[in-house]
Amino acid sequence: MTPKTKVAADSPRILDIALILSFLFRLSLGLLSASWYVPAGDEGEYLLLADTLLHEGKFGVPPTAYRLPLYPMLLASVQALTSVTISAYLVLNAFLGTAAVLLIYILCHRLVNDRAARISLLLSVANPFLMTHAGDVLTENLYVPLVLAFLLAAVAASEDGEGLSWSRWAVAGALLGLCNLTRPTLLLFGLLLPIFYLLLERKPGAQTRGAVLAVAVSVAFLLPWWGRNYAVMGHFIPGTTAEGFVWLGCYNDMAFHDPAFRGAWVNYNTNIDDNPFQGKTEFERDRLASAMAREYAIAHAGEIPRTLPWKLMRTFYWRPHVVDRIWLPEWFRSIIPAWGFLYSFVFVYPLMLWEGWMRRKERSFGALFLLSAYFLLVILATYGSRRMRLPIEGVMIVFAAAGWDRLTGKVYSPAQ
Repeated sequence: MTPKTKVAADSPRILDIALILSFLFRLSLGLLSASWYVPAGDEGEYLLLADTLLHEGKFGVPPTAYRLPLYPMLLASVQALTSVTISAYLVLNAFLGTAAVLLIYILCHRLVNDRAARISLLLSVANPFLMTHAGDVLTENLYVPLVLAFLLAAVAASEDGEGLSWSRWAVAGALLGLCNLTRPTLLLFGLLLPIFYLLLERKPGAQTRGAVLAVAVSVAFLLPWWGRNYAVMGHFIPGTTAEGFVWLGCYNDMAFHDPAFRGAWVNYNTNIDDNPFQGKTEFERDRLASAMAREYAIAHAGEIPRTLPWKLMRTFYWRPHVVDRIWLPEWFRSIIPAWGFLYSFVFVYPLMLWEGWMRRKERSFGALFLLSAYFLLVILATYGSRRMRLPIEGVMIVFAAAGWDRLTGKVYSPAQ
């Protein structure tokens, strides 16, 4: 057997083992969390929306646009198919997390080579950030694989050597639409995608037209949600009515001045006596919260640069919710976040930055650079947390795996 044949034969076996381990790691975390699981906050809202969808056929009672519909619809589907709820959701998380590992492998295999793809398995199977929400009923479990699938489809469409591939761009657009029905973070990315290809090609070309098609398809996926919101709320709501409170949580005294919360999102206290949101509709509360955040940002514009390093640092902090749901020695709890910093600054960031610089002129990596820059701006504009970092965790792993491949051995020819 020649070395090439041996690599080809070993890769599927290595991939199978990695995917099995990935599933078992995430399933163990999920089931460990299930015994002490008490839904609260965002999780409680998603579960309530899923329940009303399943039993009453309504998205919220009264109807709401505070959350996007795709994740509650998925939860309602799982609940309809199984008699178990929380445990079934956590098993679903294990499958979605394993799908993310597979998509990172495929993306790295396509853009770099087989060896780098296998290195990506080492970086993603036990990745602390990708496993953070394995025991939580949160949108990140669905959003991360959707973002990776969209990125893979966009890369495949833009690299088509036979001209414009309408079908590939349509698939990319459909996945972008599903991303925006899960979390509204990528809404503005649709505007940047055609502009990016227009600038990249220096003149309108096939890829620019393909990107425009992708945006059109993503809008088609969003139209039912927009129409429903207008019919129910009486206003055009492109994302959710929670966006104002997101901005207000980022621009307030605690997020700017309290060292414990600087650069983070701080929930606005609506229980105060002079609550300005009292008696207002959901849409009016959202608009008022946006206006309050805008006024604060303008009044404290000079302080905004001082919050940016804090926002970035908060993306490195790792402490899964399961840690707070089970008994652990306090000394062990205190060292858990160290793994997030160690993983980031030793295994990923140095090689990621180096490889990103080495490949800065490669057109095939353009979509990865664009997505990374976009989410970095989102973090700097809003707040820092591991949840904001997760959508580009896969991109960072691809760059880091390519860097480790370059550092530790011969760089093979790009995989076809």
